[in-house]
Amino acid sequence: TLVDGDLTPEALGPFVAAPANVETSLIELDFVFDGLNRLDGAGKVQSHMVSFKVQYREIGTVDWTTESHDFTEATRDQFGRTITINLPKKMAVEVQVERTSYQEDNFRLSEKIRWTGLRAELPAATSYAGGTTIAFKIRGTNALSSSAENKLNVVPTRKLLCMDENGEFTDFKATSDISAAMYEICKSVGHTDEQIDMDELYRLHQTWAGRGDEFNGVFDNESTLWEALKRVLAVGFAEPTLDFGQIIPVRDEPRTTLNQMYSSDNILANSWKMSAETIKSSEPDGVEVEYFSTETWKSETILCLLPGDAGLNPEKVRAYGITSRDKAYQYGMRKRSIQRWRRTAYSFSTEMDAFNSRYLSYDAHGVDIPGYHQTGRVDAVDGRTIYVNQDLEFVEGENFISIRRVDGTLSGPYTCTAGVNRHVAVLDRDLDFTPVINGAQEPPYFIFGEPFKMLVTNIDPQGTDSVKVEAANYDDRCYLYDDAVAPI
Repeated sequence: TLVDGDLTPEALGPFVAAPANVETSLIELDFVFDGLNRLDGAGKVQSHMVSFKVQYREIGTVDWTTESHDFTEATRDQFGRTITINLPKKMAVEVQVERTSYQEDNFRLSEKIRWTGLRAELPAATSYAGGTTIAFKIRGTNALSSSAENKLNVVPTRKLLCMDENGEFTDFKATSDISAAMYEICKSVGHTDEQIDMDELYRLHQTWAGRGDEFNGVFDNESTLWEALKRVLAVGFAEPTLDFGQIIPVRDEPRTTLNQMYSSDNILANSWKMSAETIKSSEPDGVEVEYFSTETWKSETILCLLPGDAGLNPEKVRAYGITSRDKAYQYGMRKRSIQRWRRTAYSFSTEMDAFNSRYLSYDAHGVDIPGYHQTGRVDAVDGRTIYVNQDLEFVEGENFISIRRVDGTLSGPYTCTAGVNRHVAVLDRDLDFTPVINGAQEPPYFIFGEPFKMLVTNIDPQGTDSVKVEAANYDDRCYLYDDAVAPI
């Protein structure tokens, strides 16, 4: 700065050279010139010099340590220089720079200097939270190709807490367990064990381990908790659900025991609907699964076809986290089987009864449709003899009747025969509960005929007095290929 003809240096800074509370013993400063020269009378480039000083001090002290530097060049080209300063000790340091040579206002001079960088040598990290590192030292020759960096690969398996025989996460080891991946994802965002259905996770862990289901995927992009859980659980034919703040894994799997029972007596009037989708010529006739193969180390595809499929218009899906050809085939065949055999949809409304069901609950329902069901109320029970409030239409062959327990679950179906009149059915075995028919509580309801078997897909409260239920038909054929071996 020029004041009354005197040159007064003006410092740039100070700037802290390292993160807060971090000490260093070496700093570097970068300077850039847009050329450094002096033109003589003939326009020839001559050398020119600029001078400046670097000052540093330990943060919290008063006195500066000064180093003077000169740069001399004869060039019109842009260039850069780096100054390295070894500090007398490790310290938390701040730095400032002052130009000491006067910058003339002369078109013959190129002497502009810019301070562009300040770095500090920091202590080397010995570990990285949340990550694993590996280092290689490779000796090569000039014959080493430029693509060599792509020839070095690693197949890592992350160490996670794994479930022991008691269903507790105690063993820390390298694993591809689905349960371990789900648990780690939930814990990474602060969920406690109480916020996870550990009993159901343990049950499914045993199923997955017995089948050899694994998750072998890499999360290298940002994702939500829910999307990550969906990817992990999908390889085990499961999905995450949320019930009263608790994360519950639900697996779509073969069922044998029906849970809740719904009939015309607890389904709201005019709310029941059934729709069946016919096979269209434009829909997929197969499933093509893309997966990453550990045999070829690249993406592979496998075509999954049911008997009768031509495979000319397959649906293309990606089996994220699956690396086995057999598992990719099972994944695709499950999807194709659902496309073929899960084509009927049901919807109806109840009062509060439907809150007994959960996502993918295996439930039964029946409505008064000729040729399908009769529904009504049980008036009395005498041993295996059931008295109902309407005439029963028995048919040749087996006849079935199901009774609703007080908690809403289904008892049966029982094989039955006609009694002394059309209001009476005789069961083939004893009831597995004791009905209460005295007016103190809701009487048992019945479904005469084999009930519709369904998987609940949505439960939607409608205000404070009704609940809408959506469901799909249950069909054992959807699970026929769960243990299949991929064709050659």
